[in-house]
Amino acid sequence: MALYNPKSLSAEEFINDDEIKETLRFADEHKNDLEYIDSVIEKAKLRKGLNHREARVLLVCENK
Repeated sequence: MALYNPKSLSAEEFINDDEIKETLRFADEHKNDLEYIDSVIEKAKLRKGLNHREARVLLVCENK
């Protein structure tokens, strides 16, 4: 199995089934964690970018 490398130009390296599944699991576990969600929002306010896990948590959070 290829290592996960989000900066690679090779699909086999930046599309990783295990990483996708782990990201979905992580988001499900943190979607109601208000402290974590607040920290991600504060990071977003700095406009320095979010990683894919942080973005997924914001997409699935149930606290509006």
